[in-house]
Amino acid sequence: NCFSQTYPNRLQGTFNLPNIDTLNAQYPSPISFTLEWSETGKEMNGRYQANFLSGSTPVLGVNGPAGRMFTVVFPQAVQGIKSLEINTSENATSGRPVAINVTSKNEAGGAIAVMNILGTMSSSVTDSTCSLGFGVLAGYCGHYSGLSQETSDSANLCQLAQMKGLVLEVLPSTEVSVIANDVPTSVGSLPLSPLSNRVQLNSRNCGAMLNTGFDPTHCLAFSLQGEFFPVGNTRTFTGSYSVRDETSGETCTYFLNIEAKNP
Repeated sequence: NCFSQTYPNRLQGTFNLPNIDTLNAQYPSPISFTLEWSETGKEMNGRYQANFLSGSTPVLGVNGPAGRMFTVVFPQAVQGIKSLEINTSENATSGRPVAINVTSKNEAGGAIAVMNILGTMSSSVTDSTCSLGFGVLAGYCGHYSGLSQETSDSANLCQLAQMKGLVLEVLPSTEVSVIANDVPTSVGSLPLSPLSNRVQLNSRNCGAMLNTGFDPTHCLAFSLQGEFFPVGNTRTFTGSYSVRDETSGETCTYFLNIEAKNP
């Protein structure tokens, strides 16, 4: 039963429907919705809840290369709307603003209105989810934020930490990314069942990097070095993150002293 089940993933947002009588209390504006789901491979199932367009409705979806695509079909049309398609951007991840496309459709499947909004995504990932393969770092997946300070920028090329600071993301898959101004960069994956809480991860990518002035025709090397450790009941990470142009040698380096945050 989708109405009694607890789902690990949640997407929330608000949108306005055109041509709706907003003076009528039955049709609130904006419409606030919550979409909760679980994933099995590429398939998703869950429920949609909102203050208008059905209190709670089953939802199906697919997680593909272009992002997550959800379909909500209401028991009956309301104001001519029979279904919604809700699509997220391809890099939508818990803890960051998410670009969402909401399309309302009539009973024949024709589009009535398209709304492009920003929403939030979260995940109730538990420590047990981050145990298999994590070794001594069991329970350490999540998002880490706090102090991120630029310590070197050899050619004044980087603006990675100025707006929001750097966020370290450790996924249940063991993949690790550094997020700068909502843009993630993978630095690799944790070794299988590590015996040490110290990490040294490296990756590379060829092409342009947002929030930097590196030559887009060059390849960049990314490095994350440091140590995860508990401070009381708080999981923390202290170390450094660097981006180096493999052709010119120009490098940006950041000091990180960050702690795990709830998604």
